[in-house]
Amino acid sequence: MKNGVERKCEIISIILIFCISILFLASIPAFLLRPNNVYNGIDHSVWQTIGYMMKQGYLPYVDSFDHKGILLYFIHYWGSLINTLWGVSIFQFISIFITLLFAYKIACLKCKHIESIFIVLVAGIILINNEYVVGDIEMFSMSFIAISLYIFLDYLLNNKVSHYRVFITGICCGAVLLIKVNLANCWVVFCPAIFIKLIVEKRYEELKKYTLCFLSGCMLIICPCLIWALVKGCLAEFIESYIIFNSKYVGLNHSIKSFNKWMEFDFIILSMTICPFFFNKKNATNIIYEIYTIVAFLLIAVIETNHLHHGLTTFIVVIYPFSLIMNSLSAEINLKKFVAILLIAYMIIPKWYVISKNLPYKIIHRHESGMSSETEKICEIIKKNTDKNDTISVYGNWCEIYLLCDRKHATKYSFQTPIKAYDTSIFNNYIDQLYEEKPKIIVLQSGNWGKYDGEIKEFIESEKYELLYPVTGLDNDEAKVFIKK
Repeated sequence: MKNGVERKCEIISIILIFCISILFLASIPAFLLRPNNVYNGIDHSVWQTIGYMMKQGYLPYVDSFDHKGILLYFIHYWGSLINTLWGVSIFQFISIFITLLFAYKIACLKCKHIESIFIVLVAGIILINNEYVVGDIEMFSMSFIAISLYIFLDYLLNNKVSHYRVFITGICCGAVLLIKVNLANCWVVFCPAIFIKLIVEKRYEELKKYTLCFLSGCMLIICPCLIWALVKGCLAEFIESYIIFNSKYVGLNHSIKSFNKWMEFDFIILSMTICPFFFNKKNATNIIYEIYTIVAFLLIAVIETNHLHHGLTTFIVVIYPFSLIMNSLSAEINLKKFVAILLIAYMIIPKWYVISKNLPYKIIHRHESGMSSETEKICEIIKKNTDKNDTISVYGNWCEIYLLCDRKHATKYSFQTPIKAYDTSIFNNYIDQLYEEKPKIIVLQSGNWGKYDGEIKEFIESEKYELLYPVTGLDNDEAKVFIKK
């Protein structure tokens, strides 16, 4: 039983975690207190658009193409039901809070409450020190990883286990498999390790029950999604997009380039390499965890592209090693501990200060749109020349236009770049569907994303679309808007 002081410390810690979650969410441009804003990140806008299209009765993969897991689209669909622009922020906050809460609980396995909060802040640099600020795939996956990692460690360290806990890890595993397969690194290491442990200890009956509980949890979330896809007629497209198309992203040359680029991200590399040196080599749990840190990093550095937001999940990986470091420092003389904490504080305070100081400004200016003048002008043109029953098409990768204008996209492709580089049939299919559907408005993104040349130029000229924007003509690098008369 926990005494009153212990329980009070836990409550205060949870309140602090709640506040930290709000601070992190406030760093996201689609802050839920800003109702007129939309996050202009490329990937995020794509997933929001799919959620928006699902709200209109369209199907992912079939009517609105992308190649991520189906659960990600359901989350954005539920967010879109709340609000097209910021509804998903509520689920982002829930995910952030769960991730930080269980990161704190993992740290508490080795440290005291205040030390555990400090560890969360230290590792939190990984979350806030990336160019995209937020990556939905990693963010939603982290909450499931954090829950399972805590259950695994609590079992290995304290022998705390129940059928209910094992069932939950199965649900979490299934959820991550339906978001992005290579992020399921936690179960790849710990499930076989525990399986071997139970066999060595000849606990066959427990092994059978736990395996059944885990698989039941996994199937509880996977089966309904697959059945829904089958009933709706998009199961084949789901398999084609999520498994077959994604495999085109991974190749030897890509892997070498990505891995080399990942070696430049000093904080993540430092976190992933220095932590194992604090492990007790005779401790089986620490050995398992050391393998996990290696596998987790390799599944990101080798498979993912070289964008730092892909490494957000390493936040939860380094929590336990950091707790071991903090625990070892507590046994040292006070001077050493003080110097170590001072150096770490020097690393984290400026980062968290930047987030904190911007929060009052965001709340005061929450009703401002946050759009660029170009985006605002284009949205104004589209709304003026179309109604909600009209479809538009954006050539490039600028899906926030659909969201801000509240217009459905023509063809199954809300974007074409960079996916057309991995599958040449995509652009041909896009052009063919443009000829069939002839959307009211065609928007060409600025720069090389939506360049006015080749087949898109031929389509616009042959179908006699007229230029609405810019007024300066076609010989420039600005975004362009054409209307079908």
